[in-house]
Amino acid sequence: MERQMFFRLVLALMLPVAGCKMEQAGPAPDYGSGCIVVDDFETYTADSPMKIFETWIDGFGYTEPPPGKPGNVSGATVGYLDKPFLERTIVHGGSQSMPFRYKNTVLPFYSEIERQWAVPQDWATSGTRVLGLWVYGDPCNVPGPLYVALQDASGATSVVNHPDPNAVCAGCWNKWSIELSKFVGIHPVAVSKICIGVGDRRGLGRSVGGEGMLFIDDIELSRR
Repeated sequence: MERQMFFRLVLALMLPVAGCKMEQAGPAPDYGSGCIVVDDFETYTADSPMKIFETWIDGFGYTEPPPGKPGNVSGATVGYLDKPFLERTIVHGGSQSMPFRYKNTVLPFYSEIERQWAVPQDWATSGTRVLGLWVYGDPCNVPGPLYVALQDASGATSVVNHPDPNAVCAGCWNKWSIELSKFVGIHPVAVSKICIGVGDRRGLGRSVGGEGMLFIDDIELSRR
């Protein structure tokens, strides 16, 4: 019940702020210009096996349908408590975005969601060099470092932090573009997992943080 009330309250407060353009739902982005979709969140539904939290694993995981999947024990929550689980008002492209609540007030003091592929993904196809994702925050969020981590088939992991320490507080859609070369020590031709998080992942959450709500949309690869 606490999680449900939190989501409803945050959604009511997350209105566009001065100087930010609120992008309404519309046609899915045109990827015919050399972009490759990693996840645009349009295919998820309210039913298994296409529930958002069955693909993007959070701190809780899921138990139904059996055997379920354990969570990563972080402070992250993917999706709303109620169906259809996705956000359908605050979207960047298409008709859905992914709600991501972070709560870094308890151990391990960071929040992370992750998507894993059984078959490693070749992210260097066609000369792609940039990973991009759209993020919508909230001025009421408690600031914390936003990061993306990639893991390759060998198990090597690399983390890149957002250059703006207040990125989670922006009350509008902002695109974060990351050169794949910044993910040092991994092989972009064999990406097995992507993680998005808030907090001090590399320090294993050594200090207490805050909490808040983000929306993620249109994760893609491009040449620039």
